Amino acid sequence: MKAARPQLEAHGLTLYYLPPYSPELNWIERVWRSVKYEDIPIRAYPWIQELQATVDQALAHRDTQLRATPADLRKNA
Repeated sequence: MKAARPQLEAHGLTLYYLPPYSPELNWIERVWRSVKYEDIPIRAYPWIQELQATVDQALAHRDTQLRATPADLRKNA
């Protein structure tokens, strides 16, 4: 990539190098934070099956929200 950089810049493309771990720039980190703190109110589960079902339900809920269209959001407001 370093060797190709001048050619890329000649075409108007600029490369930005990110730190190895930058959760604030990673979209999925924001989704997981919402799931963890908003959709899963209970912090401990006695059975792994309960935890799995809760996580599945929370992710399905987020999936529905992320796929919602503006018209869907207006209907549910």
